[in-house]
Amino acid sequence: MKLFLQLTNDNFVPTGTGFLIDFSNSKIKIRKISNSVLEKLFNKYREEDNINYLNLKIRKESLHMTIDNFLPFEDLLIGFQCRVRRLPNLYNNRFWYHFTNVYIAKEHFRSDKICFGCDPLFQTVLNL
Repeated sequence: MKLFLQLTNDNFVPTGTGFLIDFSNSKIKIRKISNSVLEKLFNKYREEDNINYLNLKIRKESLHMTIDNFLPFEDLLIGFQCRVRRLPNLYNNRFWYHFTNVYIAKEHFRSDKICFGCDPLFQTVLNL
């Protein structure tokens, strides 16, 4: 997978330079590149490459807070802090799993609580 990471202002206009992060080999490669070049590289996608491309435009302050505090990257999606484009249009589960479950700090864990709040809803739906 190749990640095209662009830091933006609050209107999702890219500012400064972006990053091309190549996860396709065992050794991760990071290149700092201008945003205009990143856009051109992303748009040169070819299916023959057999590589997934992921373009994340993230509000600068949100990304800094996420990285500084080892928060899950998934929180960027929940709070509408980023825009996502991917080619092919496939979910990159290994990337999102790592940055939502492995990368995060110990106090920022995800847990499934037993909740019976939906039981009345399910009973109503099932009885219809």
